[in-house]
Amino acid sequence: MKPLEEAVRGAGISALIDMGCAVHKISGGKLPKHLFLRNVEHEKIGSKVKVLKQTSDSAFIAKMNDDGTFSDEDFTVVLATDLHVDTDTDLITKAFQMLVNHLEAVKPDLLILTGDIIVTACQQIDCVQFARLMEELGIYWAFVFGNHEARAEKEFHKFFMLKNLTRYEHCLSKFGPSDLFGYGNFFVNVMKDENTVLKSFAFFDSGRDTTEEHLKEHNFPVDKMGYDFIKKGQIDWYLNHIDALKKQYGEVKSMLFMHIPVPEYKEVMDFDENAEPIPTGYPTGKAEVLFGEMHESVGCSPHNSGLFEAAREVGAEAFFAGHDHVNNFDAVYKGVHLVYVQAGGYEGYNMDKFDLSESEWTQGVTVMTIKNNGEFEFDRRYNKEYL
Repeated sequence: MKPLEEAVRGAGISALIDMGCAVHKISGGKLPKHLFLRNVEHEKIGSKVKVLKQTSDSAFIAKMNDDGTFSDEDFTVVLATDLHVDTDTDLITKAFQMLVNHLEAVKPDLLILTGDIIVTACQQIDCVQFARLMEELGIYWAFVFGNHEARAEKEFHKFFMLKNLTRYEHCLSKFGPSDLFGYGNFFVNVMKDENTVLKSFAFFDSGRDTTEEHLKEHNFPVDKMGYDFIKKGQIDWYLNHIDALKKQYGEVKSMLFMHIPVPEYKEVMDFDENAEPIPTGYPTGKAEVLFGEMHESVGCSPHNSGLFEAAREVGAEAFFAGHDHVNNFDAVYKGVHLVYVQAGGYEGYNMDKFDLSESEWTQGVTVMTIKNNGEFEFDRRYNKEYL
């Protein structure tokens, strides 16, 4: 797409949203129902985070004191996934209102979204609504695509969606190298000071479904199709980036974020689909389960491209994924945390599929607190707290 055409399309979307805001004011907040930018109650949160520098595939950020010095306070991240906002305007508003409630309570330094957030028919408009909502909240955020937000590797609407989002100041997502699979392979490096990386966050486009082309390229059997996998080019890019950071800053600990979990998540629990009263996973003994539950099988690729082992070799501390809405555990496998981010939506399946009352549903967000010494811990927050 040419720059002028991009600008015209972007301006057109902004104009539509501005018109909707005007109608919303005139109607006393009754219309339009799809305008969650105004229907969701929210106040400015603000941020102590500063962007120190940016490259084509990386952002370097730090939490700062009012006097401009580096803060030694905890760095807090809210992680959200699978809001699956789609056709029901009331449930769209509810999902985003719940997310905002958590953000206002935690006041995080960063929001990370691991895919399948906006899958509406007006996706290009609604992603801009969301970006503008985040600007009004005033906190930094980053996201990766899920398997439902796009249907192909390099399709136009996926490109345009990311192009619109990255126009906004507080969005840290980037396209990443053009020769890599998909869009949205990038790093956010949280700095402790000018010479020390507190944590390096690596983000990957994990695709949708396997293709015969990519299976052949990676020497996997083409008769076993399934969910997609992280490609060799993405793995090499990650390893090269970590190597470059280590050469400049010394020891670097990384965490990896994607939508579709890597196959190692299957090592944590054995799934019993006939368990009573609901399907449940039970620890295999191969990993230390620190918290959480498993109520569906792991929806990973049938093919293991080696990302987990490669990342573990260079000091990765944790993997984060969404995709499986009713799995929400943290388990340490081979010294690495495998974390399911708490799903937050109401239009995709959730605990309601098991005939449970809403007070028993698990929608919510995951909170990660990183200490100044690099240690980290997790907490879970539930939407049902705000019913």
